[in-house]
Amino acid sequence: IDKHSFDVESLPTHLLNHAKVWEHAISRLPVRGVLSHLRTMAKRGFLTNESSPVLGKVLQSIRDPLALAASKLQPADILSVIAQVESCWEHPPTTAHRAKTQSPNYVKIPSPHHSLITGLQKMLVSSLSHVPKVPCSVVICVDCRPTITKGCWGLWSLKAVKAMSLTILALMKGGADITLTTLGEDKLMKQLPLNTTDTVETLGSRLEKVKGGVMDPALLMRWAREGTKRADLVICMTDSHAEVDREDLWTELELYRSTVCPVKHIYMALSSKSLFPTIANKT
Repeated sequence: IDKHSFDVESLPTHLLNHAKVWEHAISRLPVRGVLSHLRTMAKRGFLTNESSPVLGKVLQSIRDPLALAASKLQPADILSVIAQVESCWEHPPTTAHRAKTQSPNYVKIPSPHHSLITGLQKMLVSSLSHVPKVPCSVVICVDCRPTITKGCWGLWSLKAVKAMSLTILALMKGGADITLTTLGEDKLMKQLPLNTTDTVETLGSRLEKVKGGVMDPALLMRWAREGTKRADLVICMTDSHAEVDREDLWTELELYRSTVCPVKHIYMALSSKSLFPTIANKT
């Protein structure tokens, strides 16, 4: 590899069982490539021991700020990797998978050393400084029902509340002035605290403790209009698509635009593959 500049992708599978191969290959891989091969290395037990030279090379790669900047990795990319590493790349805990794990031929991927998780979490924090800078005013309403602990972005192990928290923090790092809200069980809008020192874990933990009701986008727009809360963007974040009174929402949007200021509205259902019927007014 050193002598002929071989890429690890071009090597036969049986050579990937040797730690020496990975030691030399990792230094030639961009950080995005290193992340994509974590499962392959973990499966062979190269990321389990703190003294592993392969683990050392991986940590060296993900700690390199210049490599991170060059990779153009978004915080969401890294959060998805963290969720997979924390779950040891296990499949969803379905009946079919539980039956598979009981097979004598099933081999569980060894848990990576905790230093890998720590390194990835620091990498996530660093990546937030690379998000595009778009100063604007944003009103965000988070669906704080217990279902926000469901999986999202196609990953059963990634809680929707973590993805929501990361999205909020990324907007903040991009220069957005955020008003964070939720709809309580009493159907009243409530403003939630948001700090510049928040992390995905601290913000997510607070959101999980909030007792929320079914989100109503039209009620959010009415609250913002009656309070003359000027915003360039209004975002509703939920895990799964709930029934939305579209006509009421469209009416409230037009009222807000005519009495407060122009605004865009985004409805995010992080655990849903699609929305039907759509929320947008195509006319």
